[in-house]
Amino acid sequence: MRSIIRSIISQMTKRNFSSRIEANPEIAFGKPVVKETRISVEFVLGLLEAGWKVDEILKEYPTLTQKDILACISYARKLVGEWKIYPLLFKNNHSKRFISSGIR
Repeated sequence: MRSIIRSIISQMTKRNFSSRIEANPEIAFGKPVVKETRISVEFVLGLLEAGWKVDEILKEYPTLTQKDILACISYARKLVGEWKIYPLLFKNNHSKRFISSGIR
């Protein structure tokens, strides 16, 4: 099972989602969308989070392809991989707080 998961992650990493995902200020307020649609990456991920199966998404949104859905997942994975969390120690009360930053 682990080898299957590693294989899927490896394939997703190798895929170039930039040919399928774009961010344009004229479309969806600049949110990343599937190219040539107004369907945002966030929306597709929300459907998956809500338990929709890929086949259901493709049936309901025929302009999408399975590769588009994989590109959305790959895009999200890349963004999550770029975020770092840094602990900060404040001198006045010696408490730790954390900040996060998207590193590119």
